Amino acid sequence: FEISDSSKFELGSLNQIKLHCSTVRGVNVVIGLGKSLIEKLPSEIRPHGFRDFETINGSSELSFPSCQHDLWIWLHGNKEDSIFDIARTINSLISPFGSLAHEEKGFLYQSNRDLTGFEDGTENPNVYEALNSATISGNMGSIVLLQKWQHDLDKFEELSLCEKEKVIGRSLVGSEELDVNEMPDNSHVSRVTITDNNGDELEIFRRSVPWGGIESHGLIFLAFSADIERLEKMLYRMAGLDGETPDRLIDFTRVLRSAYYFAPPVEAFQ
Repeated sequence: FEISDSSKFELGSLNQIKLHCSTVRGVNVVIGLGKSLIEKLPSEIRPHGFRDFETINGSSELSFPSCQHDLWIWLHGNKEDSIFDIARTINSLISPFGSLAHEEKGFLYQSNRDLTGFEDGTENPNVYEALNSATISGNMGSIVLLQKWQHDLDKFEELSLCEKEKVIGRSLVGSEELDVNEMPDNSHVSRVTITDNNGDELEIFRRSVPWGGIESHGLIFLAFSADIERLEKMLYRMAGLDGETPDRLIDFTRVLRSAYYFAPPVEAFQ
């Protein structure tokens, strides 16, 4: 959503969205704020160093373009009719001070797989570790990276199974990480595995769904992080801006839009 009249916008109005969702069984909601709306939060809740997404340009024609908006709302659940009704209600609640800028519908594919057939989110931390990886310490809010990727499945499907697995860095069956001697430096797994100065892995929590139809399709990628720096480091490595070879996965998919949002704790809307 784009907020056209910020003087009318109040965080308390977003609580109505949460209340409406809680009255419909099976519909969950995540609300994310862009930089302009974060400034309306109490100072103790605002994430340090937050910034809107800026386009990342890598080598050749590789680009992660920005498409930043003021407000992002994610509805998910098993009942499409309930989600549809809630979405229309949310649009009505926001219409006095804003307008819908973009809408996207995702779907589940083969029990949480990407359209390439590979399992998505295999390396997600467990529910306890995710609190440290996906939420800001002492804040409990989360930095969210939202991207829309468009796949070239025909091109990817021309590869042998062995080559597909080397692109991803995992086996198709069982989603096992390739042996260190078989793992290419430009595999997706190699490029998005990052560490801090002590060599400890910096994790994120991924939630993604496919989108599209026959002619155009891909992945809506969501990453929840404790800070914006680890997300940027992953994207820079994928783009080859660390001086190494770009992620080979980008030979078969491209980013259409990217944005950062801050998902505050629910108490912020009360």
